[in-house]
Amino acid sequence: MKDFYEDIKNSKACHPLARAAKTDSKYWYDFDGLMRDYKTVLKKSEYESFLKKSQLDQKISLPQYIQFASESCVVDYIIRTYSDDFCYEPKYEGKKNPECSFKYHGRIVNIEVKTPDLSKREEQENEGGIKVRMADRFPSKEDADGVFQFIKNHLLEVTAENVNEINRHDNKLKDYLVSANGKFPKSEESFFNILVISLDKIRDLDEWYRYIFGEKGAFTKNSYIQEEYSNVDAILLTNLQHGHKSDSLFKEENYWDFKYYISLLFLNPLKEPDDRYREYYLNYAISMFGWCTKDFRSFTNEKKELSKARHKACIDNIREEKQREYIKQILLSNEMFENYRIISEWCEKRECLLNERRMIVDTGE
Repeated sequence: MKDFYEDIKNSKACHPLARAAKTDSKYWYDFDGLMRDYKTVLKKSEYESFLKKSQLDQKISLPQYIQFASESCVVDYIIRTYSDDFCYEPKYEGKKNPECSFKYHGRIVNIEVKTPDLSKREEQENEGGIKVRMADRFPSKEDADGVFQFIKNHLLEVTAENVNEINRHDNKLKDYLVSANGKFPKSEESFFNILVISLDKIRDLDEWYRYIFGEKGAFTKNSYIQEEYSNVDAILLTNLQHGHKSDSLFKEENYWDFKYYISLLFLNPLKEPDDRYREYYLNYAISMFGWCTKDFRSFTNEKKELSKARHKACIDNIREEKQREYIKQILLSNEMFENYRIISEWCEKRECLLNERRMIVDTGE
């Protein structure tokens, strides 16, 4: 093991961890702690597979590295927190396998981690000019292109700036759900299958939340996804990518500790009518990745109650039916607009609590 550490520190590869190791940074020593966790639990062949996946002695692209770091953080959290019947890369469907599984309150919980490449999105956001982002999915790409062209033409009438469209990533979510569906065992009472999606800034979580619950969202009755993904019981959105960008490698926070990230677990609402899923989620899974999910649900429930009261107060004194309907539509539109940044709003309202618990947060504003 000593030779391995020396090899990394002397590596000429432009690997983020090799760079951190050469300067003896905290980032490197925290990763060293993660490796020791892995070595304690994994079989020799599994540990060697993990090291091979890290590509520590090779060149590695940033998206590849972020994927590796995201998987490693999640699995390490499981190893340290839920070691009961832990299994690394269990195989259910031939050669296909999720990251890990573990036993928790009578069920085998399976974890699959996906990490979208956000580099092109960052390039788009850093371009000059006016940026247009489509908040919801259109029936077809032709419809979306037509709306963007309409907006662009009208903006060019009043400005000389470039008008660029920020691409949506909802098709990535579709690919992840379908891929995870093929790796997970059939969804039933003995399993609970979780797809983890590692993102960067909190506004990314807002956007992916809309992909899940917005117009024709993946977890709605009118889902835009036609392929099968019923084996996915829940989706965990986390800002885990944020801690492993190149500018984080020499800071003092422990970016390898998953408990310091925002992590929100959402049960597929189509499974909520089934007590086997709803009760397991509310009694156990909701706190599996820390306190955030439970608090976020409380926040959204409070918000719904306030919204109901506001609607009632606005409409009760209006007698004319057409005017009542008109006011209802305005209120609903306003509520939909507010929900476009629901996770950001929760972070803002809970800022003191997030700071107290040293959560890693960047809204990207």
